[in-house]
Amino acid sequence: QALAVPCGKEDGGAFAYQPGKKGELVANNDASAAAVLGLLGKGMAVGDANAVKDPVCTKGDDLTAEQSAQNGAHYLAATLAASPYLEQPPMPGAEDAEPQPDFGNTADAVVSLAASGHKDKATASVKWLEKNAGTWAKQGGPAASAQLIFAAHATGADARDFGGTDLVKQLNATGPSPAATALPSPTPSGPQPSSGTESDDGGLGLWWLVGIGLLFGAGIGFLLSMRRKKQQP
Repeated sequence: QALAVPCGKEDGGAFAYQPGKKGELVANNDASAAAVLGLLGKGMAVGDANAVKDPVCTKGDDLTAEQSAQNGAHYLAATLAASPYLEQPPMPGAEDAEPQPDFGNTADAVVSLAASGHKDKATASVKWLEKNAGTWAKQGGPAASAQLIFAAHATGADARDFGGTDLVKQLNATGPSPAATALPSPTPSGPQPSSGTESDDGGLGLWWLVGIGLLFGAGIGFLLSMRRKKQQP
């Protein structure tokens, strides 16, 4: 709770990444989404569950983990109610001084809202991600595709047809092959180099077996030859 912005203040319920130089707490969307899941003891693979209540922000200094998580969810829900996506400030020195859509943290916020019982508050954000996040996911690589898959899974959306994109296929294409469909490595053919782990005794033993086999075969052949000679008139 040391990094939680108190309810009743601007961005109340949010979590800061770290205190400022003067100890001030500034809301951080990434930290807020992660804190909600952490306080609830849940991971990113949240199952689809119906919304159970509206988020509230509880004041106090001695809050339970559940109350602090709900405060964070209250902040995320209020922020996404004003806009279906979260924003990230421009990088220092960037030519474009306007905030840009934050696709990754928007997807994480969707998961956090679903995990805290407020899936209905993420509906508009899921639709926005379906419409706008395709290019970002392709450019962002496997991590971006995975974030969208988690968001779809948490809200009952179809990850195999998310805005017309099969996110699972897109993720698998980045490799390696999933364990369930991975093909076994081909068995090498032809003579193989020695591993160097066999002792000289082991090598001699092999040749002794070969020699004994040849002698045994020769003996059988000799006996058969003698038998045929005895049968001749």
